Amino acid sequence: MAGGVLLIVSRAAEHLEETGAFDTYDRDLDVQHVVEPLFRTDGDDIVTSEYGARTMVRSRFPVDKGDAFRLFVVGGSFAMGEPYVSQDLPGAAGGIPDYLRSALGTWSQRPTEVINAAAGGQDSNRVAAIVSEVAQHDPDALLVMTCNNEGALPPSTVRRALVKQGGFRLLRAALTDRSAPAWFSAQHPDASAVREAFRENLRSIVRDGGAAGATVYLATLPVHLEYRGFTLGHLLGRAGRGSGGHKASRGPEIDLSALTREPAALPPGWEGLPPCVAGIQLAEAGGLAKARPFLETCLADEVKAGDVEAIRAVPALAMAHLAGGDARAAKEILSRYLDPCVVEGVAAVAQGRFETAATQLARCDADLEEAIRWSGLAQLGLGHTDEGRSLLLQALELVPRNRCRPSFNRVIREVAAESDEVVLVDLDEAFQALPPRSAEQPRFLDSCHMDWRGYAELGAVVFAALRSHEEQLLRDGDGPDVDWFRREYELIDGPVLAQWPWMMQRTGRY
Repeated sequence: MAGGVLLIVSRAAEHLEETGAFDTYDRDLDVQHVVEPLFRTDGDDIVTSEYGARTMVRSRFPVDKGDAFRLFVVGGSFAMGEPYVSQDLPGAAGGIPDYLRSALGTWSQRPTEVINAAAGGQDSNRVAAIVSEVAQHDPDALLVMTCNNEGALPPSTVRRALVKQGGFRLLRAALTDRSAPAWFSAQHPDASAVREAFRENLRSIVRDGGAAGATVYLATLPVHLEYRGFTLGHLLGRAGRGSGGHKASRGPEIDLSALTREPAALPPGWEGLPPCVAGIQLAEAGGLAKARPFLETCLADEVKAGDVEAIRAVPALAMAHLAGGDARAAKEILSRYLDPCVVEGVAAVAQGRFETAATQLARCDADLEEAIRWSGLAQLGLGHTDEGRSLLLQALELVPRNRCRPSFNRVIREVAAESDEVVLVDLDEAFQALPPRSAEQPRFLDSCHMDWRGYAELGAVVFAALRSHEEQLLRDGDGPDVDWFRREYELIDGPVLAQWPWMMQRTGRY
């Protein structure tokens, strides 16, 4: 009797979700589980379902592909093409799937289909679930680019079954605080267990792809090793830390009366953006001095209302103060999150006093992951490239900040070597071999997403792998260059500070 009632409640909840009456899904479900079919049949075509469109770009491809070469791209937001491409931005382009779509469309000797089945924020648990579904749609190849966002153990079999029930999701939504931000993946304390789960997810992907007759192109991911951002949204006051790792704080401990609230003067193209968005994106784009008034306005206006964007603004404001020469204000903010010894080292690195920073950070015995990271940046500043990279790789292994840990890229290479049917596409190695770019036009726009030039350069690496392993698919020629890609999609060139507002306006984000 009780089971029958629960089944009725569950079906009723699912029906109400379908009608849009309410929504029980949340980020935790979206990043680890596939709860409903991602694709459905629409006449002679396969289309993205409404559930699939929550996290994926909408796609349409024929049930019968005929002679076409069908390539699915799977992975997280890097694979999707953020920030140019997102599930809620129809028609946007600029990522690796777009490069391959145009390159294959031009150079292929047969019809080609490139289907972007990536989804932002998800880990390999969900990527494996997506592959098990796309394997049913006659793929010739799978391009797998997953490694960012790894930090959670796989959900249990029972939990996988429960989250597919509308009644369970309804109850979970009623009992869970869904307002807490999660800008970076939560990290399970046993990194080795997460790593082995990642290995098994990759093996599952390889098995499903092979069973479908598809060639699996398994890619390592490039890493923004010199990323200076903090774990935005996961910094805690010192008393709030626990062995379970960092989690979001709802109330940045900052004296609002100290904010100057100077009149905000946005650079050209940034007009009309919300202060929190403008401040954070300017900071990410390297415009720290310009970001400060917007960050202060954001904090003064939004912290009292508990706006989660304001939580991201706190560490960015500290770095903006350092860029503007106000070390006292920056240290006052950072000291709420980091050991004072590390704070002094961070300030010295930001001010270009690299020798002082290296000496200072070598004395620190708390917040070691930050001490190691900023020691690495100090060594790079001193020109000690090998030592700096070694320290930064250690720090990345400890606290990845949504980036691919070095040991996880090694796992990708190891899994690829286990089967002759898998092609390794070493984007990490290819990225390291690329010539350096200027500070005004770096390849990475934030912790793990690239600009369109970076995506195109790595898209060319994938294109070369396809040429080598897909017999008689491509006609002779080197394929498109970066400028060809820019012209194909009318992408803007120039410094990051010009690219961010262009992307926001073109994609309709604001």
